[in-house]
Amino acid sequence: MPPKEERKIRNLISVGRSIIAYTLAFEDGRRDIDAVARFKDDCIDLLLSLGSPFSGVREEVRGIEPWNSTSDWENDHEGVPIRKIRVQEVDLPKLRRIVRLLIIAAKRLKAPAHEPSPGGLHVLRGKRKSSAGRKRGPKPRPHTKIAEIAHAYGEDWKDNLKLICAELDANSLPTPHLWHANWAGKPKTWVEALKADKTNVRKSLENSFKKSKKQAKPSR
Repeated sequence: MPPKEERKIRNLISVGRSIIAYTLAFEDGRRDIDAVARFKDDCIDLLLSLGSPFSGVREEVRGIEPWNSTSDWENDHEGVPIRKIRVQEVDLPKLRRIVRLLIIAAKRLKAPAHEPSPGGLHVLRGKRKSSAGRKRGPKPRPHTKIAEIAHAYGEDWKDNLKLICAELDANSLPTPHLWHANWAGKPKTWVEALKADKTNVRKSLENSFKKSKKQAKPSR
């Protein structure tokens, strides 16, 4: 993670936690609306600067309104009923959700970047790797990388399938080859697959968890 972005995201996480602590301590969220609005805007700006891999997180933050309001009706000077907003308060669960999304983004930033594959290195050096001995059929799926992205969402990963699929697509990670032929609509991206069959996507991620654990075990 670049030092500048690291400092920014840590500062924003601290700001969000401070607002939550203040609201809980004084039991009055009305004073904090302006601070919460600035906090949300700063989160969106930071996630926008991090580029397309974080577009899913950014759009979820954009869609969260971490405040609520109460209103009632009263008559204006002509006796016409009009709706008046009386109080705005911080919505703590939604504010906590934004902070959690920032923590997830921070974990994703710390993840090591992809290294070029051996075949890619040959291309960079102006050489072509021989196809002799190469196995035919679909390439092995990157179960470890898929599992890393899903695990970044912690125990709540099943509640964040939309964000996980968006990140998998942003990182150009392939879907299972059979999906292209056997599923209705033949989804070729994780987001398309999630719309077609949420349960099967969840099972596929669980399979990647198991495969990545097997790959991590040292061979005897």
